[in-house]
Amino acid sequence: MKPAHCTEINAQLPHTLRAFALALVMAMPWSLPALAQDEADTPTEATEEAPASEDQASDNQPAEQPPAPPIYSSREERDMKLLASELRDQETVVWLNAIDGPFLALHEQEVGTEPVGAVLILHAEGQHSNWPTTIESIRSRLPYHGWITVATSLPNPETPALPERTLPALSVPQPAAADSDTTPAEQDTPTESPAPDETNEIFDESTQQVTDGNLAPEADTTATENTPQLAAEDVAYSRLEAAITYINDLGIFNVVLLGDGIGAARAGNFLQTLPVPEAKNPNEKPIKPIRAMVIINARNHSPTGDIKLIDSLYDPEMPILDIYFGQDQRDKIESQARKKYALRNGFQTYQQILLPELAHNTMLDSNRLTRRVRGFLQLHARGVKVDNAIIKKR
Repeated sequence: MKPAHCTEINAQLPHTLRAFALALVMAMPWSLPALAQDEADTPTEATEEAPASEDQASDNQPAEQPPAPPIYSSREERDMKLLASELRDQETVVWLNAIDGPFLALHEQEVGTEPVGAVLILHAEGQHSNWPTTIESIRSRLPYHGWITVATSLPNPETPALPERTLPALSVPQPAAADSDTTPAEQDTPTESPAPDETNEIFDESTQQVTDGNLAPEADTTATENTPQLAAEDVAYSRLEAAITYINDLGIFNVVLLGDGIGAARAGNFLQTLPVPEAKNPNEKPIKPIRAMVIINARNHSPTGDIKLIDSLYDPEMPILDIYFGQDQRDKIESQARKKYALRNGFQTYQQILLPELAHNTMLDSNRLTRRVRGFLQLHARGVKVDNAIIKKR
């Protein structure tokens, strides 16, 4: 019998057996060197473990925990510190003290010329002392024309309290009358009370209590009784006084108030409370602590009505620049009220200007707003340096 050829044997094998044989043949050249390598790497005798190096020891130590985030006493303190840390020029950051503690002020020194005065800037409600659309461009551009700028951080004004809400009386359902057919034993048997519906429970974060929504939770007044709250306008007045003192300590007494939004009403209220020194000679005019006012998108009163801008404009001789953008109906209505008041009281220098909304690409550079403010101050509030002058601080 003729022996079968290898190809014939391969054809006679089943398909699965051929696949297994092929896989075994392919694995043979790889398995033998790998086995030889494993045997070569295996030590014949157990050796002592080498001591770990310094790098390995340091890797085994637990990693240092990141520093805990700073704890702020209030949201305003957090905003002021974050704003101060984000400024590129840290020389502008100044911390002044008021009745509520330190607060942030941004001081921009004059550039290249003798100072002709200082502009104290009051930002609008809900904004900060470096607001990009208005405050930042003004406080950064005026120093190139001899004006020192100081932008203060002010608290948000107080809002009217919400009216108390009286809940309607809830009718308590009466238990159903007992059926006469039931026996006394059945009547005395206690019935299982239904489980409370947790979906109606309400958690109050201010009192840390859970109620079912029917009864008002008891308020915890221990914390509020021990920590007296300062009025927002008292804090604002104290900060403005500290800023004026800071400017006077720099040797500058030609000060202009610039208020944006509710900052205009606060500037007027602050101006009304400042004492005006009396002139020694009847023919001389007294030196006023505030030389002029600039108001931008002014609000004529605070949300609670405690301060009013029109009532504080008592001096017809003070130059006033009134700029508004007319972005909403309040700008038009309140600007007309200010203009009527100025005309009726014979204000000598009162300019009201309607400007279009600023483009976003001109906010940080010289624009219509900064040019209008600079031109007005150049004509009506620019000071001159007096040699050998004796100035008495208030």
